[in-house]
Amino acid sequence: MPTTCQDTPQVRRTCPAHLFKAAVVKPDKQIANVIERLFMSGNSVMLRQLVLDSITSVERDVFRGHPTEETSRMRGNAETAAHGVLLVIFMLLLNVDHELKSTVMAYEVAENKPKLVRFMLDLRQTLVIDFFTDELIDVPQFVQQCENCYILS
Repeated sequence: MPTTCQDTPQVRRTCPAHLFKAAVVKPDKQIANVIERLFMSGNSVMLRQLVLDSITSVERDVFRGHPTEETSRMRGNAETAAHGVLLVIFMLLLNVDHELKSTVMAYEVAENKPKLVRFMLDLRQTLVIDFFTDELIDVPQFVQQCENCYILS
């Protein structure tokens, strides 16, 4: 039997399972490829908080601090939504909320900021427009398009 298939104490020591879990993003430091990390379900807590903070920002900037029926519904969805739906809400808010853009930009390391800017332009000029105009694009496809676009930007 090849040594790579053997279950020995030495093999178990070299590849502990806890090393392969998704890293949780801490909001107090800069993170390379922050958008890409938000696609990982292990970072749902940070993603949810970014979305909720952005909804509050939109209420403050657009509606003079007053919640509307739409923002209340969006907040309710953000508090209970699955990770994929939360990503869609995040991407749509990233398209319109300057405070969220600034926050994400502050998290990103300096070397990747041009990539993030390119992604935000593609999000605004292509991805969101296609999502709202093409009824064949569903939530999982939109999330996948956003992820692919970020990787390629």
